[in-house]
Amino acid sequence: ALGVSPAFGLSTEHPTGSDFAQHLQEIATLTELPVRTGVDVKRITNADGEFVIETDSEPIRAKHVVWAGGEFQYPRANGFVGSDLCQLTASVRSFEDL
Repeated sequence: ALGVSPAFGLSTEHPTGSDFAQHLQEIATLTELPVRTGVDVKRITNADGEFVIETDSEPIRAKHVVWAGGEFQYPRANGFVGSDLCQLTASVRSFEDL
């Protein structure tokens, strides 16, 4: 959400998962954003300018897709060549220390 930062709104650099989830829920409610939770996405394809999201329950069609799996959803710290030069955001305890 433009102009909205959890760091300012929640007064913390690293909010808890519950606090951040509440923050996202408030934005979704304010903007009337249709959100689906508890859905495992198997594959996303494009058909006639629309996304077709194959899930563990039913297909979903959408004009836009936002992936919000979270930084701990499926972590792979060594997922590609050169990843040793990177640092997962989730592993940073304080950006000030960097």
